[in-house]
Amino acid sequence: MFHTSDRLHNLGLFILRVGIGLIFMWHGFPKLIGGPEKWLWFGNQMSYFGITFAPVFWGFCAAASEFFGGIALVLGFYTRIAAFFIGCVMFVALIMHVSKGDV
Repeated sequence: MFHTSDRLHNLGLFILRVGIGLIFMWHGFPKLIGGPEKWLWFGNQMSYFGITFAPVFWGFCAAASEFFGGIALVLGFYTRIAAFFIGCVMFVALIMHVSKGDV
């Protein structure tokens, strides 16, 4: 039998998961439909890790991870895999901003 606190806990986690998923969808969609020019810029951020080949591919993968990962979070479908890929994208963004001195 569920207690009220268990239901509130689950509701809170649900709201967080859906909210974060919607945020990633919102930010990932313009990158995804931006096409190769946008993907090139996005993929060039991998150069902070010494990876300079196929920037359009990396940019597309990052944009797709944000958008489709957000959808997966909202739907509760493969959330751990989606969170892993979104986390990778956010790690690259963190390194880029730290390297530029933004943080």
